[in-house]
Amino acid sequence: MKKYYFIIAFFFLAISVQGQQGLWTTDSTGTAPFIPLSDVPREILRLYDQYSYYVDYTGYSKAGFINAFGSHWNWINNYNTKTAAAMRVPTEDGSAVMVIILDKNNANMIFFINVGGGAIATTASHRARFEHWIRSFL
Repeated sequence: MKKYYFIIAFFFLAISVQGQQGLWTTDSTGTAPFIPLSDVPREILRLYDQYSYYVDYTGYSKAGFINAFGSHWNWINNYNTKTAAAMRVPTEDGSAVMVIILDKNNANMIFFINVGGGAIATTASHRARFEHWIRSFL
């Protein structure tokens, strides 16, 4: 997992500079387009179909997530209900998308990318299993 910290570092450097695009959010007060929570699996599956790989950063408590990724993530503690959002940033290989799913106690993050390097391939044969896994967070 440590090999993917550079993806996260690049992602946050990119969004702090320019070029970020909020794709959607279930937070009606957010700046990205609002979608209902029931639409999140469909939107994540669109990303699964569009990108070649994903990186799994799921299964964190909020405290563990902040400990792993830094105190600039303290804002996740402001969300105590199920909330999801996606953001796209440009990369050398086109773009990457971060999806974050929060609830009262947990933070789950998935990156969709087109460069492998040990990431999990998004294959048609595993799509149904991936969908079931995603729905387990919602």
